[in-house]
Amino acid sequence: MSFYTSIIPRWDFSNLVDDFFFSFPADPKPPVSWAVVGEEDQSVVIQLAVAGFKEEDIKVWHENKTLRIVGDNTKREGLSTKFSCKFDRAWRLSDKLDVSKTEVKLEDGILAITIPIIKPEVKRTYFFGEE
Repeated sequence: MSFYTSIIPRWDFSNLVDDFFFSFPADPKPPVSWAVVGEEDQSVVIQLAVAGFKEEDIKVWHENKTLRIVGDNTKREGLSTKFSCKFDRAWRLSDKLDVSKTEVKLEDGILAITIPIIKPEVKRTYFFGEE
């Protein structure tokens, strides 16, 4: 055995296609597949894809400058265990957001959370003359 064959691993490519296509779980669960955080019309908008969840399965709250979203549909009656799942997401929030006016809406499997941005007051100080 030469030096190079002893340090280079030997790969088995015979089952490469089978391993790729058939190594996924047989019972896929509906995950939170994506989250979009953006800014529009003087507010921050967070959107999550939560297919398979109802309003009673999702909890949204603010605590210590953190927005938490928890979903759990495992306790829902009549839902097969192979389609039940849980998720937990959290975002650190800025002091420039008015969390008391947060709006949450679930429509067509998309959870949209809108948090208004606090508009800073513009203070003018005249040092000479008045307007």
